[in-house]
Amino acid sequence: MDQELAMVRKIALVMVLGMMMGSAYAQGGAPPASVAISLDLPQRQVLAGEPLSATVTILNQSGQALKLPFDAGGDVLGPWSDVPALLVSAMGGKPHYCIQTARNMTADFPLQAEDGGYWAPPGKSIRFDLVFDLPKPEGAQPGSYSLVAHYEAQGRHLGQEGGIVGQPNDAYYVCNQCWKGTVDSAPVTITVQAPSGEDAAAYQAFKGDPLAHPSDLLQRFPTSTYAGYALIHTGPGGSLSTFEKCWTITARQRDDAWYVPQAASPARQEARRQLVRSNYQGFVQRAQAFLAIHPDFARADLLRKELANALFMLGQRDEALQEVQKLAKMSGPVAEEAKAVMANIKSAAPGS
Repeated sequence: MDQELAMVRKIALVMVLGMMMGSAYAQGGAPPASVAISLDLPQRQVLAGEPLSATVTILNQSGQALKLPFDAGGDVLGPWSDVPALLVSAMGGKPHYCIQTARNMTADFPLQAEDGGYWAPPGKSIRFDLVFDLPKPEGAQPGSYSLVAHYEAQGRHLGQEGGIVGQPNDAYYVCNQCWKGTVDSAPVTITVQAPSGEDAAAYQAFKGDPLAHPSDLLQRFPTSTYAGYALIHTGPGGSLSTFEKCWTITARQRDDAWYVPQAASPARQEARRQLVRSNYQGFVQRAQAFLAIHPDFARADLLRKELANALFMLGQRDEALQEVQKLAKMSGPVAEEAKAVMANIKSAAPGS
């Protein structure tokens, strides 16, 4: 009898709690979200036509492991599902998708893909570092705008092979056991400003799209703000981890990086080396001159990274390491990369 009474009391308690929770939700409350998304923009004021950078962080706050679907290899130019998108709108206006031009995904836990998703432990997050353009008219008209990060997880995205977009035979990955839902970040306000001086001349010369022709822009408007982004675009690329090999780099490794044809005659090989060397030297001169004029350039970190790589490949090791040291004093993902490289170089140095 006592056991039956205890069971009745437990059932009654569960029913009361259920009614209390249901009442709270009915009055406008909501169950706690399993996933949270945040948006961080290091630059809140931009010129019309200037690219922006953003960090989108997706956090598992469910208290248990969640499989989050991500189309990590998808087209960065499209607002596909299963990737974070950015929406921009004039205050109170209709939102539009921003145009992503680059996307890098990292996490504070080991990323291991499984069937179109990643298992995120509780309290862990996945981070996206994005470069994007504002769509027109927002990107061209001065004013204040609202940006929101939007993550729509459907667990179903276009496959890597087979199928054509828009055709009945599209190939899709279906992420089994994946969390599905939609979550938005808090809005962030940005201000688009009208360009002036050389920036205005560049903006008008390229009809509102100053980065459509980076090489031409660098020739005609080398000290415009837009030229900094063109330099990043035309830099040597690559990771700073190359510096960890700076004690042992060989001429053959440099030839491979410069695409020197090994089967060609010595004369043709040397002609290729001279051409690439000249291009690198020209890039170094332009990048150094730009940073001297624009020390507060919004993406000085990316430009210094390109500059360091170019100096290193030219054999100017000390100058390259000076740029890495400057990077290590900054903040952000590139700075963290520089700090790791400097630590590895120090530990690998003779006598360390």
